[in-house]
Amino acid sequence: MSNKTVLIVINDLDFFISHRLDIAKKLISQNKKVYLASKYSDNYRHLIDNKIEFIQLNINRSKINIFRELFTIFQLYKIIKTLEPDLLHLITLKPVIYGSILNHFLKINKIVCSITGMGTLYSHNNNKNILKQIIKLIMKIYFKNKNITFIVQNSQDKKLIEKYNNNIFLIEGSGVDPNHFPYKEENLDSFNILLSTRLLKEKGVYEYIEMANILKKKYPYINFWLSGKIDTDNPSHIKLKDLDIISKKGVISYLGFEKNMSKLINESNIFIYPSYYGEGLAKVLIEVAMSGRPIITTNLPGCRESIINNITGFLVKPMNVHQLVEFCEKLITNNNLRQKMGKSAREFALSKFNLSQVVEKHIEIYDL
Repeated sequence: MSNKTVLIVINDLDFFISHRLDIAKKLISQNKKVYLASKYSDNYRHLIDNKIEFIQLNINRSKINIFRELFTIFQLYKIIKTLEPDLLHLITLKPVIYGSILNHFLKINKIVCSITGMGTLYSHNNNKNILKQIIKLIMKIYFKNKNITFIVQNSQDKKLIEKYNNNIFLIEGSGVDPNHFPYKEENLDSFNILLSTRLLKEKGVYEYIEMANILKKKYPYINFWLSGKIDTDNPSHIKLKDLDIISKKGVISYLGFEKNMSKLINESNIFIYPSYYGEGLAKVLIEVAMSGRPIITTNLPGCRESIINNITGFLVKPMNVHQLVEFCEKLITNNNLRQKMGKSAREFALSKFNLSQVVEKHIEIYDL
């Protein structure tokens, strides 16, 4: 019997449930005691159902307030000091930064830091930012400790972290259960193009809308769907009133947040993801690939890893509406190409993004 204790710290409980829950369940099956410290969400009951102890941590994902951040760091200090975990797993950038700083003051046995993308600070068009320079300094000072192991999701983030710590693993994506995202032949009774994402400017939402406005004039029968949560914690979020204005123009249908992503993806014919955000590896992209739909996405880290260019989809330059229109039209007008790419995407996802492989790799890294 193992009595090892694992503390997982993350800034978004819902993200943990959708992206990391299976890893915690595997730990519990091995008789580990698992605690999760995160901001409160009504979905915390999923933790109780899976025998995970929830600890409320007052942490904001994107907004920065110096006094609130200091309180969060102090609160996290008390949690770690009280539990004295055998393993501390820090997930997403803010917990990684704060936990790495506290590692300097606390005797922590082993730390695993998961970088799930560098976020708005490292978006394609964000080159000058004082906060970005501060984070680089913190990385230089605190990331070098030998008890820290890093997990990243794309090669660019790996190169960034390797400047400070060579104890690093590349795991592309959070994994997808192929049984939860089965392949189904596309429905040709209606033609639906989809973008599903957190509704941030850097996710390429406005580029998608512009593309839809152009294509709708030529292909009026096509439905252009937009789905996703309005992320009010992020200063780049798209406001509900703006979505209402966009929807009233009759080109874009805003579907809100969809829990059943498998159903939504299977009802679509093409998936567009024009993100220039600092992605890790966007989970929705591997869900779409697993479901067997062709993808058009940007040639940037965290997006390009999800496809084989010209085989399972197309890569475009960031913020390039012309290319989005060009490649989308190519898929609209060629049923055989679209379906061939979709089937190739399914095969690619099965070989590379299977959830069971991702879970086992994490367990190996934990080495408890």
